[in-house]
Amino acid sequence: MKLSVPVSEFQSYVRTLVEREFPDGRSVELESAIDAALQRTEFCFKHVALRGYRTADGDANFSHLHGDQFATFLYLLANSAWRAGDEALAGKVMLLNRTRHAIAIMYDTILPDIFVIPHTVGTVIGKGTYGDYLVVCQNVTVANDITSSLTIGSGVILFPGAFVVGTGTIGSGSVITANTTISYNDIPPDSMVRGCSPHLEIWPRKREFLNRFFIS
Repeated sequence: MKLSVPVSEFQSYVRTLVEREFPDGRSVELESAIDAALQRTEFCFKHVALRGYRTADGDANFSHLHGDQFATFLYLLANSAWRAGDEALAGKVMLLNRTRHAIAIMYDTILPDIFVIPHTVGTVIGKGTYGDYLVVCQNVTVANDITSSLTIGSGVILFPGAFVVGTGTIGSGSVITANTTISYNDIPPDSMVRGCSPHLEIWPRKREFLNRFFIS
């Protein structure tokens, strides 16, 4: 992967951000979590078709000054730290992502290996089962409740302002249009959806949208 700065400088940069945001005097062990997160970032970005995510040779490209890319990395860093058992670091990185990019993703939320967040502002991604090739745009909310299970299939696009809450399944290949609210509904695969539950308009998706976001 082409990184905008050498790895050692990048590690120092991330450490500085965390320690300045949380000056509690506690040492931060970042290196192993950063290595794991960079590997996951590389795999993800290789599949993203949006400008700036890949080099002319097809390698993953990651700039620490690209907000959406860095927000993705910070989620992966928080989740990698959580996987490694460092919940304190995971919490700090999760909160850092929230303050810098206005996005809320808990470190123990399991997003797929391949996803993209084209604009992070105002987005909340809660726990659920997510398929690969997920697109979550700005001001989107995905949330379940304590007693429910939410499943979002592969190749689902959530356009700006979409709100998905409660139990149910969003079928693979579906497109949730801007400002649509889905509450405790199942959506068939390859659907276009608009409106507000329970008065949703659902029709078969006839256009391909994913090639705007991912390499096939």
